[in-house]
Amino acid sequence: MRASSLLLLLGLTGGAHAEICRSPAMDLGAATPPNQNTVFDCGPNLSGTINALAQAGYEIVSLTPIVVSTSPYQTADQLLIQKADAILATGFE
Repeated sequence: MRASSLLLLLGLTGGAHAEICRSPAMDLGAATPPNQNTVFDCGPNLSGTINALAQAGYEIVSLTPIVVSTSPYQTADQLLIQKADAILATGFE
């Protein structure tokens, strides 16, 4: 009974986390779609291209154009990514 309780506890503590990232702001007339070289800033300790984020284990959830300023009018691309946390091996297989 203890082993199954421990497995349940480990299953409940595992999960995923998500990050909201943004490409550099661009003036409306100069805005271009993101490409393989677009670097997304996801916070103080995470940034990279879509490929680099995927190689780091993140899954792309969505990519959405957003308005970041109206004076002057600027847009950017918002990227939502998620990463499943590693599930610990229990040894009870």
